[in-house]
Amino acid sequence: MCRPVLLAMVVAAQTRSAGRRRSAVKGAATVLATLTVFAMTGHRLSSLIVCGRHLAGQRPWESSASLKATESQVDAEVPRQYFKEMRNTDAGNAFWRRRTDDKWGEFAEGNPGKFDKDDLVEAVYDDTGTSYCAQVVRYVGNDDWLVLWVDDLPEESAQASVVATADMKHI
Repeated sequence: MCRPVLLAMVVAAQTRSAGRRRSAVKGAATVLATLTVFAMTGHRLSSLIVCGRHLAGQRPWESSASLKATESQVDAEVPRQYFKEMRNTDAGNAFWRRRTDDKWGEFAEGNPGKFDKDDLVEAVYDDTGTSYCAQVVRYVGNDDWLVLWVDDLPEESAQASVVATADMKHI
């Protein structure tokens, strides 16, 4: 069984003492103290050094592969608008997890380079065709942007939405 807490303690102690004198000695003392705790609690050294498994029981390379496989399925189910009622729900969390590996913002080219984080834009809200003021949160790929509505919207409207680049312009 892995003991990630003890491993994290060792890394944190070595990181904290990295800038000071005799950091190698302090780091070695921390490792020795951790190994002593392991020996006293009856755990094997191999469980500290190499576990090969995550807490969920999957190997690290299996979990990343399964994550990539389900990523395309999640995109189809993710809502394009976020409402207050979605807070702390799977749908709400999925909405905020939208990301892309593409370069965007100031140093990007094309549509991903048109806007940057925190830019104020006028964006089309949903399919109504009405434009409201919004703040850019991030680029989510496929010419879509996640925006936070800052204008006075009608009651029970979305707090954030995914908006296409063509439906946005700088204020």
